[in-house]
Amino acid sequence: MMWFIYAFTRRNKDNINTIGSSVSITTIMNMGGTSAAIAYNSLYVYGSRNIYYSDIVLCNSYSFGNGVSTQYYDYQGILTHELGHTLGLDDIYESSTELCVDTINELPTMYGSVKYKSAGVNVSMFLRTIEQGDVDGLAVVLEKSGF
Repeated sequence: MMWFIYAFTRRNKDNINTIGSSVSITTIMNMGGTSAAIAYNSLYVYGSRNIYYSDIVLCNSYSFGNGVSTQYYDYQGILTHELGHTLGLDDIYESSTELCVDTINELPTMYGSVKYKSAGVNVSMFLRTIEQGDVDGLAVVLEKSGF
């Protein structure tokens, strides 16, 4: 089974930005996420490009660590990925033409799965750095937003 990192939009504004809180999968599902979510990004956007707040939470059904082991999800990699959603970036998957990587070390931060090809390893520790696919995606987002 493939586990994905999901980002969703909700319309409740609470005037609070939350990053990295640990919540139950039930809470994530009540917010609009799915049972496969490792992390959840909830945005309130008004107008065409104004982000009022962003809440990034982690599912407490999973173990998070510092990226030294593939036995748990990398806290920094997952949060960096979710912050990309706050900036307007979408997930990139293996079938995407935007992926264009030679090795697992070149995966873009916005890679949307914690597994890569047949390696079957947790790749969240490789999502810490901004790669060319992330930069290109942000350039498109900024252009569409009129910046």
